[in-house]
Amino acid sequence: MNRTLLTTGLAIVLVLGLGRMWIESAESAGTARSLAERVTELEKRVEALEQQVKPVASEARIEQAKRDARLAARRRMQQDLQTHTREQLSDAEQLYQKANKNLRSPDAVNILEQMIKQYPGCNRTGCAVMYLGQMSKGEVREKYLTMAAEKFADCYYGDGVQVGAYALWYLAHDALRQHPDEAKALFAKLIDKYPDAIDHKGNLLADRLPVDLDE
Repeated sequence: MNRTLLTTGLAIVLVLGLGRMWIESAESAGTARSLAERVTELEKRVEALEQQVKPVASEARIEQAKRDARLAARRRMQQDLQTHTREQLSDAEQLYQKANKNLRSPDAVNILEQMIKQYPGCNRTGCAVMYLGQMSKGEVREKYLTMAAEKFADCYYGDGVQVGAYALWYLAHDALRQHPDEAKALFAKLIDKYPDAIDHKGNLLADRLPVDLDE
C-alpha cells in the first residue's frame, strides 16, 4: 500500500478517535462549547485529510498510466521487426526525422506521404499520419486524423502517446464548435476505448475533457 495513503488513513482514524474522546469529555465536563461545534470541527479535519489523499491517488494513477503506455509503445515497435527488416525500419525513421526537422515545409508533407506508401504497416508511419492530420486543414485534416484513428490506432510515439487516442482527441476538438453532439460522442468513445491514454506532457486525456459527458 502507498505509504502516504496509509499514513493519511491512520491520521483520519486518529482524528475520529480524538473526536469521540472530545465528545465524551464534553459530556462529562460540561464544557461551554456545544457538541455540534466539536463535531463540525472534526468533520472539517477529516475532510482536510481526505483532500490530501486525492492528489496522491491521482498522481499514482498518472504515473502508472505513463509506465504502461511506454511499455505498450516498446512492444508495438518490436512488432515491426516481425514484418520489416531493420534496414526498412531505419529508412522509415530517417524519413520521419527528416520531415520532423521542418514540418512547415512542403517537403515534409511529401516525405510523410511517402512513408504511408512505402511502410503502411510501420509504427512510425502512424505518427506520420498523425502529423499530417495536425498540419492540414479542412477535409484533408479530417481525412488524415480519421485514418490515424482507424488504420493506425495501435501505433505509438516513443513517449507513450497512442495515435488512435490522440487522433480521436483532435477529431473531437475539431467538431466541438460546429457539431457539439458529435464532439461529445467522440470524447465518450475516447474515454471508453482509451481511459488511460496520455498526451505528450504525460497528462491523462480523460482529465482534460472540455465537455461534461454526464450532461
